[in-house]
Amino acid sequence: MLLARATLREPSSNFMPTPALQRLVWPDVARGVAILGLVILHVSIDVPGGKDTFLAALNYYLGPIRLPLFFVISGYFGAKLLRFNLRDLIFRRLWFFAVPYAFFSLFEARLKRNEILMKYPGLDPNDLDTLPHMAIAGDSIYWFLYCLVICTCILWITRRLLAWLAMVASFAPLGLLMVHEQSTPIVYNTMLFAPVFVAGARIKPAITWLSEHTFRWTVIVPTVGLGALGFWMLTHGVWHTDSGLPYHDWAVWNYAADPLASGLIGRLFSQLLIIPLAIAVARILSLVPAVARPLQFVGSHTLVIYLGHPLAMTFVFNTLFYRYDIYVLNRDNPDNPLLWSCICFVLCAAGSYFVWLWSKVPVLGWVVVPPQLLDGVAGLRERLGGRGSGGRFDKEAHDHQHADDSQRSPQG
Repeated sequence: MLLARATLREPSSNFMPTPALQRLVWPDVARGVAILGLVILHVSIDVPGGKDTFLAALNYYLGPIRLPLFFVISGYFGAKLLRFNLRDLIFRRLWFFAVPYAFFSLFEARLKRNEILMKYPGLDPNDLDTLPHMAIAGDSIYWFLYCLVICTCILWITRRLLAWLAMVASFAPLGLLMVHEQSTPIVYNTMLFAPVFVAGARIKPAITWLSEHTFRWTVIVPTVGLGALGFWMLTHGVWHTDSGLPYHDWAVWNYAADPLASGLIGRLFSQLLIIPLAIAVARILSLVPAVARPLQFVGSHTLVIYLGHPLAMTFVFNTLFYRYDIYVLNRDNPDNPLLWSCICFVLCAAGSYFVWLWSKVPVLGWVVVPPQLLDGVAGLRERLGGRGSGGRFDKEAHDHQHADDSQRSPQG
């Protein structure tokens, strides 16, 4: 512990000039780790032989924490929702998730559809799901935004409940599998991550306390112990049908009944055990400037990375490279998949940068970062001779305009 405190120092003042910013470093670091893990997953899947590289091995360890980290941090910064009315909920939160999901899920699905038909010319297009159906079912690489909409609604609906009752209520979607054994992707993901999101908002003080007392023995020992138990549950597959446990007749556990829901409860509780350790690791990394700086930068641009990297992989790596024979890998006998994984990473970075530039284009950029509707309506009312300043509506719009970035943008 003494060695840890000696080697891990607070970043310099020019990196984080105020205490308020210092408190926000570890969430950005956590998001940076999570989004990099997501990109690594998609690269290792798309590149033939990618699952045999060290990136896939790294993904094996990042897998249990990347999505739970995203949802717990989103809930952590979404605690303000507990004070929102219905109008605030729609225009200050859901609007910013729904618009990019509606556009990019349909856009990427169209690119993916063209890719599939190009690679399998004998395939009947009618055998593929329609684009609207895929978007509604959450069968999209952008399902995270869709799931955030639902989790946000769950948090808001339970806002008047005591914290522990709200957290219990967040498990309610699991009951859907008792009624109907087959689930769509968005239903499955809501079951899996709604409790994590609600916990991030409802126990925000406890999460803050954990991040501030990471180096206490009374904190680190149980945190590591719970995390190790969670990883053990994942690696030993205690939720699979062949584990010999006596609860496989329920659809949640039975792979044969519903492949999507296989191991859902086991995975859910495993990730709940791992999350405190993931937060502690993010806190430790945030104290190492050489690591924290790049991760914080990546973590503060998660939206454009999340939206951009699938476009680059689908349109460039899997379509143009294939069509023009640029893609020289032999899919049956991959040659140097690590090199092509690195090339794919560069393309993902380029796709992310493209979406960032896209977001800066007037009007067209609204599909990435939608405009502030409440501020716009307030300004319009003032120009048309409305109530002007001083009214409740205008005050709320003004307060919202000067809110911190974590509350104003979907990245927060």
